[in-house]
Amino acid sequence: MRMPRKGDDIAALFLDMAVATLALTKRLPRDESYRHIAGQLVRAATSGGANYEEARGAASRRDFVYRLRIADKEVREARYWLRLIARTCHHLAAQARPIENLACRLSAIMITSIQTANRRPTDS
Repeated sequence: MRMPRKGDDIAALFLDMAVATLALTKRLPRDESYRHIAGQLVRAATSGGANYEEARGAASRRDFVYRLRIADKEVREARYWLRLIARTCHHLAAQARPIENLACRLSAIMITSIQTANRRPTDS
């Protein structure tokens, strides 16, 4: 059994978001415009978690902060696509909104983590 690592709880939230996003996109209409939206959303929602994992393994604080910023940008993009789905596919709004809320929460966590990392003294 693996020992818990710092940030496992946040990594689990990113996975929850990715899984919920995949379930949502399977319910989208199958036309060209929604295939585009689904692809963009899936890329953004899964990339946030991947970049968070990269940050957890960063060799330097600078790389850590850089990866967290990318993770934040990706979840912000996912929020956009989720809002678009909620506005255009009213029957999916109830499924999209909790994912959007999770993305918002993850973005806040990324911003706080970046601020904390930037306040700490640099390693010599």
